Amino acid sequence: MSGNSDALILAALERLEAGQTQLRAELATRMERLQDAVAAVETSIAAMETRIAAMETRIAAMETRIAAIETRMDAQDETLGRFRADLVDELGRTRSVLMARMDRLQDALVSQHEADVVNFGAAERAERIAKGAVDEGRILGEQFNALVRQVRRLEEEVRILRGGV
Repeated sequence: MSGNSDALILAALERLEAGQTQLRAELATRMERLQDAVAAVETSIAAMETRIAAMETRIAAMETRIAAIETRMDAQDETLGRFRADLVDELGRTRSVLMARMDRLQDALVSQHEADVVNFGAAERAERIAKGAVDEGRILGEQFNALVRQVRRLEEEVRILRGGV
């Protein structure tokens, strides 16, 4: 049995060796695939790192542009603040000028009104005087006409008394 058992052991060892060879071949194939996959992952990682670097560059550029915009906005805020202050100052001056002008116009209007009242009173008085003079002239005219009639009647009587016609 020893010969038979040696043959069995040798056959088992050959099978084991064949299995190991097959395992080595499969392991080598898997190792190659794994190395290919690792290389692909490394390539992807390198591409991602390149994209990340590009994004970081773009982000840095955007940060620079944002800082420039913030600087411009600060300058415009300052300019706007000065403009607003100047506008408020000018508005105050304009208001003062307008109020002074309105006061002068109001004073002129009051003076004109007073002058009109005085002139209207004088005109009314002159009208009353003129009406009085007209009335007096009419009354004097009536008196004169009455006197003329009396004189004519008296002349007529004198003529009659003198013998006349």
